[in-house]
Amino acid sequence: MKASDIPSKIDTPFATSAGGSYIRAIPDTTATPGAASWSVGFPALCFEQIALGGIPPAGQDFNGVLNAISAWSRWACSGAPVKWDSAFSTAIGGYPKGAIVQSATTFGTVWVCLADDNTFNPDTVGTNWAKLQDWLGITAAYTEAISAAIGSSLDGAAKAWVLYDGVAKTVRNSFNVASVTYNGVGDYSVNFTTAAPSAYYPAICTGDAYVNAFVKTRAAGILRANYLETGAGGAPTDTVASIACFWN
Repeated sequence: MKASDIPSKIDTPFATSAGGSYIRAIPDTTATPGAASWSVGFPALCFEQIALGGIPPAGQDFNGVLNAISAWSRWACSGAPVKWDSAFSTAIGGYPKGAIVQSATTFGTVWVCLADDNTFNPDTVGTNWAKLQDWLGITAAYTEAISAAIGSSLDGAAKAWVLYDGVAKTVRNSFNVASVTYNGVGDYSVNFTTAAPSAYYPAICTGDAYVNAFVKTRAAGILRANYLETGAGGAPTDTVASIACFWN
């Protein structure tokens, strides 16, 4: 079997728009002659000749059965979770070993059943249930290690950057920058939203024109950059400035 063999998903339960006269909810049991139930299905009367007292299967029951089954098929197609259910647990005599259910009370908690015929409530008693992450061996140390690895992969990324149009005196785009202060021609101060751990971090300053750019001063929460015209005795000049700062 191949992944491409997946059938079309059911997005509408069968007979969803059937009127009340044309669909019937299927009960577990029923005393109504000829009516279907989950325990018996279509009763023996539906298989007898009408001349001998038989009753034909009702279209309402067909719609009811297919509606109930396809409704759960749609739920499965959507990837929706199934929560632990006390009434269902009682009806089936307890959950089987290996069953996976979502907590009925806490979003994000998923339980794995460790024994057959388990009628215990995992959210209150917990007997013969284990949290999925514990069962899979995903410990706190493991998640911390993953977080550390992700953090390490981001160490080389700019922790603050800005594209500042010194001519229009406006920020065009930025990350972790609260504002840019225009101190005068070619003199811009970048104010970080979240400060660096210290004033010792590298920074790159460039411009969209032929300019000389350099860091004038820096502190944990602010960096000041100057832009000068190229050539001897370059005078301050406004430009579209790109400034990026890096720290761990």
